[in-house]
Amino acid sequence: IFAPVAAHLSLRTPLTDLGPELADPVKLDIPSPRFQDTEVFGKVIYCDHFGNLISNIPFASFNSWLQDRSVQIQVDGCPVTHLGITYSDAPPGALLALAGSHGYLEIASRQGSAAQILGAGPGASVQICLNPTFER
Repeated sequence: IFAPVAAHLSLRTPLTDLGPELADPVKLDIPSPRFQDTEVFGKVIYCDHFGNLISNIPFASFNSWLQDRSVQIQVDGCPVTHLGITYSDAPPGALLALAGSHGYLEIASRQGSAAQILGAGPGASVQICLNPTFER
């Protein structure tokens, strides 16, 4: 849906040609993550059709932690065992945290469904801990 609309907008097509005006649009309330010392607390806000869990945590907000320190990520208390740049940075079936194409922390499973493995979806808690003390 978005690609054709973007193409029409790039050609300066009037918005009214793309569909009816919404009389009462609904603004989604996306919760902000909470930053506390060496931890970030967020939520899963979306689960795509592959079972990838997209959080409300901007990847850039903790990307600097990845340079030279230990970071652990949990979803509803379950550890995410790999941190990578692409899905191939984890073995098949393993959970992986990476920056999604939207710029937010995404939890995925290579050749699998993170949502199914974790039994999680929108509303699940996401915790990032720098130099973690909780068990892996």
